[in-house]
Formats: sequence, structure tokens, C-alpha cells
Amino acid sequence: MSTTLRPNGIAAEIRLILRRARQVWRLVPAKHKLGLGFAAAIMAAVSLCNTALPLLLGRLVNAVTGAGEETTHAARYPWRSRSWS
Repeated sequence: MSTTLRPNGIAAEIRLILRRARQVWRLVPAKHKLGLGFAAAIMAAVSLCNTALPLLLGRLVNAVTGAGEETTHAARYPWRSRSWS
């Protein structure tokens, strides 16, 4: 296997990377490929949860505070509008 260094650009580099990836993939046993797929699925599920949780919390805060609705300060915080004197 000879490797010659020729400046063929980024497309040639990408083709070489993909060719080497295919060569290595054939060497990996099926058990390890399955494990890699399982780990990728878990990472995708965790990523989905990490994205969904802040969005859901934002919706919860907006629902509680009534964001987007025109309300007065006294209507939003009724305990502050009372006079304590």
C-alpha cells in the first residue's frame, strides 16, 4: 500500500477518508458494530431529551406567568398590590 502525497483538494481527502472508513468497517466484528449502533441510539435519545427539556420548561414558565398576554402588574402579582399599612 503506497501513499503518495498529491494536492488533489478536499474532495480527494474526503474520498480517502471514506475509503479508509470502509476498510476499517470490514475489520470490525458484528458484535462491536451492534454495540456501536446501540450506543449511537442511546446518544440520540439523550440528545433528544436534552433538547426537549428546556423547551418544555420554557412552555411551563410561559403558561404560569401568562407570557404573551396583556396583564397588569397587580393582576400578575396580587400579593404585592396590597397595602400593608
